[in-house]
Amino acid sequence: NGVFTKEQARRGATAYQKACGSCHGANLNGQGHAPALIGAPFFDRWSELSVQDLFFTVQISMSHSDFLFAPSDTTADIVSFLLRANKMPAGADALPISQEKLRQILITGKPATP
Repeated sequence: NGVFTKEQARRGATAYQKACGSCHGANLNGQGHAPALIGAPFFDRWSELSVQDLFFTVQISMSHSDFLFAPSDTTADIVSFLLRANKMPAGADALPISQEKLRQILITGKPATP
C-alpha cells in the first residue's frame, strides 16, 4: 500500500504516453504483440512478483525506446503510473529506485470487478 506518490504517477502517465503508449495503447489495453498493462492481464502476469521484477522489465526489456535509457527515476515514474492505473493507492513516499527496496515490495491482489 502506498509505495508511490500521486505526483510520481502523474509524471509516469506523461512518460508512459511518450515511451510506451504507441505499443501498449494509450488506455493500457495492449495491442498487437504488446500485452495489456491493466486489469486481469496485469495481475495474471505480475501477482506475487516483486515491483523490482516489473521495474526491471520496463527498464531493460522495453529499452527499444530510447526514452527508457533515461535515469531510473523515469522508470520509477512509469511503474508508479502502472500501479495507480491498476487501482493501487498512492502514499506519502516515492517509489524507490533501489533494487533491494523494490524486491521487498510485492504486487498482490486482483483488480476490483465492475
